[in-house]
Amino acid sequence: MKKAVGIFFGAFILATISCKRKNVLYACEYVICNIDKPEGTYDYPIKPGTAEWVALPNKSARYEACQIPLELINQMHTATLLQSSLDFPYFSGDLLLNYGGINIPVVLNSFMQNFSGFIELRKRTDVINVLLSRYQNMCPLCINYTAKSWFSPNFSAFELVISYPDFISKMSLNEKKGLVKEALNKYTQKKSLSDNFAMYAVSTSLYICVQIMFSENFNSFMNKYNSNNNIQNFTSMFAWPENPQDAPRLFDEIVEESNTFIKN
Repeated sequence: MKKAVGIFFGAFILATISCKRKNVLYACEYVICNIDKPEGTYDYPIKPGTAEWVALPNKSARYEACQIPLELINQMHTATLLQSSLDFPYFSGDLLLNYGGINIPVVLNSFMQNFSGFIELRKRTDVINVLLSRYQNMCPLCINYTAKSWFSPNFSAFELVISYPDFISKMSLNEKKGLVKEALNKYTQKKSLSDNFAMYAVSTSLYICVQIMFSENFNSFMNKYNSNNNIQNFTSMFAWPENPQDAPRLFDEIVEESNTFIKN
């Protein structure tokens, strides 16, 4: 047992990811609650709340001021570029403001198409390995031991990133099945922490699943997609049922289809 634990934590060190025991209790024996930022992560020169930020005339000007210069992007490892892109001041906030609405895919696509960090990230040949490795090492249970105000929205923002069609299209079938399995595990953990994860935050795990099954044109899922408006709207627009009481049934159907996809 001790040998296995030693190998486990050795792998974490190699991945430059640490579990800081001062911030956690027993749960941190087997999960990661702090992902250290890679060396060289971009330090945005203009940050929300500063005088420089306020002085810029509008959101477009602030957006452009936060673009990462290409000469710096070219020097970044993919993990560093991913972290720098996730740190973009507008990113998780804009997604959060649009939660539960049809603007989520539109806002996400806008970031992917217009922000210099994500534009380059989509070109990297090792981006899938970096995304999958990071996601595997994320754990919803850590919300009990970290700053709760940012944990949930940042967690969901990453899940929306990894569900982006460009990234999914680069994954092998085995990688897709592994990702669906991992997303289901995180969905289950979030449900057990309903006081900390709202419906939006819980559902982003399942959004990964539907995007993958849709990309594979998985027959069983597509039959429901074509006949069930709730599944279709959630898949295409990240929109929930008009009647909130229908959401649990929608999520149960997605979980059922996801498990079938994994086994198929």
